Amino acid sequence: MRILRGMLIVCIIISIPFFAYAKPSIDVSAHGIIMTNSYFQYLNEDLSPTGVASWQFKQELHPFTRFNLIAKSNDVTAFIEMGVNAAGPSTRHAFISWKASDNSSILIGHTWSILDFAFPAQQMFVSGIKGLGYGNLYGGRYLQIRYTTNLVSNMSLKLAAVQPTIGTDVTGTAVMTKAMLPKLETALNVKMGKSSLNLSGSFNSYTLVDAISGTDTMDLMLNTFAGAIFANMNLKPVYVLLNFYGGQNLFTYGLQNTYHLAYYDGTNINNSLGYGGFVQIAYALSPSFKVALGGGVDYAQEPIVDAWIGVDTDSTKKDIRNQTFGFMNLTCNLTNGVSIVPEVTFAALGNEMTDVTKRGMKLFPGIFFQYKF
Repeated sequence: MRILRGMLIVCIIISIPFFAYAKPSIDVSAHGIIMTNSYFQYLNEDLSPTGVASWQFKQELHPFTRFNLIAKSNDVTAFIEMGVNAAGPSTRHAFISWKASDNSSILIGHTWSILDFAFPAQQMFVSGIKGLGYGNLYGGRYLQIRYTTNLVSNMSLKLAAVQPTIGTDVTGTAVMTKAMLPKLETALNVKMGKSSLNLSGSFNSYTLVDAISGTDTMDLMLNTFAGAIFANMNLKPVYVLLNFYGGQNLFTYGLQNTYHLAYYDGTNINNSLGYGGFVQIAYALSPSFKVALGGGVDYAQEPIVDAWIGVDTDSTKKDIRNQTFGFMNLTCNLTNGVSIVPEVTFAALGNEMTDVTKRGMKLFPGIFFQYKF
């Protein structure tokens, strides 16, 4: 988004004289996490390309592998992080934050969305990220301007103007989104001892552009919104995570693979409603060993025909698509920074309308390795 990019550039330009002439004391540190997966992947007959259930062994660099650099000077912090996986390097984070007062801060740059910032302890590579599309909403990482303030000692409020999602629809057709205004997000966090409750929401207004026909006759203006509740309960030695989300046209909030699409019946825009969540329970066997199990589900109202955003001549035909996942693992902290996690994860893609076509099921037994420095 031009406005957000412009403000980031201005922020960098303004900071140059500060570092050039004030010559502040700067503390620089480097960190990183190297992760690998070794696992078997089972695809049942409904999902296997050959129509026959199959097993495959895979060993790969986990997509969460990353390296970062942090520079701090007084109340200003600069952070940049690069990710490395099989597809190559990528920029995960690049931002500057300023502690404006004892109770507030301002962040400008590319980093996590504040919408539904909740992740299960599941580690295996399912749908690209932990439970994404199976009960984890995940707002993504975008260019943004964020303001954080402490309302009281145990309560903080975050407000963010975020770069809108730009890309094709889930069918792969060249339908692009465009937006004149940023996506608006907010999050309220309440701490209760070692436990916390997080309430978040987002609103986005944009236009889907029909790049297939070359005309603007099918450009559609859409509104999307999302809301989420995340509870982190520390009942040592038991730890519980509860997460729930819901909204409209959620494919712009990281759920592209679950078909949270609006669709057009020839006369009206039909908004797609969706919701989901996950629950996780963990038990610390000792300071070095923790067992966790959990699962989630995602529901989406999906059109039967999806030509570009779902051109459907019969608006009564709607499919409720559901995807579920579950996992169980044991985190073993061997030494400082080194851990291994044996795990079993499954993911079920649900059925088509009236259970005519089964979408299939995946199973991932394996071991996750992590070195943190």
